[in-house]
Amino acid sequence: MVTGMATSYDLPQYIGELFQKGEKPNAFLRMVGGLTGGIRLVTTPTFAMGVDYSLPAADATGKIEGANPSPKEQDTNQSTNIVQIFQEAVQLTYSAQAATGVIAGLAAIPGVNQSNGELISPRSIEWQRARAVERVARNANVAFLKGAFVQPGNNATARQTRGVRTAVTTNVFANGGTNRAISKVILESALQAALGNGMFNLGDELVVLCDASQYAAAIGLYEGGITQLVNPGPGATVAGVAVKTIATKWATLQFVWEPDMNPNELFICQPKYCRVVGMPIGTKGVLFSEPLSKTGSADTEQVYGELGIDYRNEIFHAVVKDLS
Repeated sequence: MVTGMATSYDLPQYIGELFQKGEKPNAFLRMVGGLTGGIRLVTTPTFAMGVDYSLPAADATGKIEGANPSPKEQDTNQSTNIVQIFQEAVQLTYSAQAATGVIAGLAAIPGVNQSNGELISPRSIEWQRARAVERVARNANVAFLKGAFVQPGNNATARQTRGVRTAVTTNVFANGGTNRAISKVILESALQAALGNGMFNLGDELVVLCDASQYAAAIGLYEGGITQLVNPGPGATVAGVAVKTIATKWATLQFVWEPDMNPNELFICQPKYCRVVGMPIGTKGVLFSEPLSKTGSADTEQVYGELGIDYRNEIFHAVVKDLS
């Protein structure tokens, strides 16, 4: 990564197929629609999601004749979240953009196909802009999943959206900070309790996000079963993300590998209740690129967007913690 202005001495060109080292699937972001699908538009940084209320404990006591009941009004709570700023900049000198006749380490003519590969020119503003959007997507995936909520009172602190995993308070199934191996009893007891809390209806389809270790451990619990591990066929995906489907007595689970998940956890969520939220900037749009002011013989652009995540209410999601 070149920090600051890129000159003709930076960003050498190569020939070959382009690969992103350490590529991650951004599974959660893709399952909630990505940066372009079905974005909810708002006009204020803080936005409302849902309204909830809780009934008191049941009282089966009968009333006497002629009783005068005490008034009881039901109060409600407003769930809110906030959009945060995602901003990336690129800057290339004129010379860097013009010097296209050199390929690092090779005596070759740019544009000529060699070894079944094409010329990769990172000295292009367009190419660097596309990489900036990729960085925004990576950062958004982490923020929407497990960002810590910050609503500052002034511009000395940045706004931060609350991630869906961070929001969960009702359906948290832990072991007092002591890690233990995942088991069918732990998983299905958590599902039963979440069902009782109103997270989902019996038989609903849920998504379970986890890192590679917990993915392997959870899938391993069901691989020997005849009816529990459902084989949806090769290449089974949801929103382009590979899934492994398991049928339990409470719900159908779609396990998804998400490298950005906290280790030692399973995050059980319902992406159907989640939407990316964007606050459009005038006529520019929600996520846009634009040139910045000139500072000499270089072109500078920025990619900018104010985005957050709407998960309706934390009750629709759950987490199983303290796993080894």
